[in-house]
Amino acid sequence: MIIRVPVYTSSKRDHICVEVQIRTIAMDFWASLEHKIFYKYERNVPAHLLEELTEAAHSAAALDNKMEKLHMEMLEVKQQHSSEKNLSEVKLDQLRLNNETFKIPQKLIEQLQQLPDK
Repeated sequence: MIIRVPVYTSSKRDHICVEVQIRTIAMDFWASLEHKIFYKYERNVPAHLLEELTEAAHSAAALDNKMEKLHMEMLEVKQQHSSEKNLSEVKLDQLRLNNETFKIPQKLIEQLQQLPDK
């Protein structure tokens, strides 16, 4: 992504274009290594290293996809757990009908809780 940012000098303010890269950890690791390899070989990278870099890029992408999937599954479990927790915290000692609230006797609640589930 290219954005313009202000740069202040002692005499003036200029806006310059800068590139902002947003990467996952796997992408950053791959890009850092790729940069070092291209720098070391002065852009004349041996074919076998290019193949290894390509394979590593595919592995990094697969890792990113897997981590995203795990993250989404974790969020679903967390949301489900939160919903179950909220349901268990609901107090059923009142009944509201037509804007009227009725107190349910504790003895009745206890008897209902002892009924077998169907």
